[in-house]
Amino acid sequence: MLVFTSLYPNAVQPRHGVFIEERLRHLLESGRIEATVVAPVPWFPLRSPVFGAYARYAAVPAQEERHGIRIWHPRYPVIPKVGMRVAATLMSFALLPFLRNLQADGLDFDLVDAHYLYPDGVAAAKLAMALGKPVVISARGSDVNAIPRWRGPRRKIQRAAERAAAVVAVSQALKDKLTALGVRAGKITVLRNGVDLDRFAPARPCRRPCPVGSARAGVVDSWQSG
Repeated sequence: MLVFTSLYPNAVQPRHGVFIEERLRHLLESGRIEATVVAPVPWFPLRSPVFGAYARYAAVPAQEERHGIRIWHPRYPVIPKVGMRVAATLMSFALLPFLRNLQADGLDFDLVDAHYLYPDGVAAAKLAMALGKPVVISARGSDVNAIPRWRGPRRKIQRAAERAAAVVAVSQALKDKLTALGVRAGKITVLRNGVDLDRFAPARPCRRPCPVGSARAGVVDSWQSG
């Protein structure tokens, strides 16, 4: 399986998209699949901190290994101001030669597992079609709740979902919004995000006001506001 997403942790951003890494780790533990991750990163030439997030992109290694999983970080161009309109096209255009080179080096795959509908999922659908592979796209939140407000990305999302062998939504609400966009309900499967109960547990409300900024204070604030 080729996992394709820009939302994946790396040596510079260890918590970036960690939910996808955790899902993949548990899936690999089942012994039913093998996987390589391609997590594209915006291209930027300079690492000086003055450039903020773009400098961090430049510092991401081209290849690394996390938890025994091989991860590639090929670069793709991002154009400020107009990036929303052309991001998926630029990503797929830049990544197709990279994926073909991986195949030529002996790394083939049966399925593209893409995460986040736009631009990642749209680019993955184009890449999978060019390579003759099926693609499954997971919708995760703002890619359904916010990005389809723009007509261009909305149409591309609709086409990508139609091309996909299957679409995954992490909640029923996202599935409902996808069907409202015209995606066939029978193509969408709801697979909610899991929680590692060895690491996380509900916190009891404080008997007295919790210190501001504490973990329990955050839980209580969320509970009271919800």
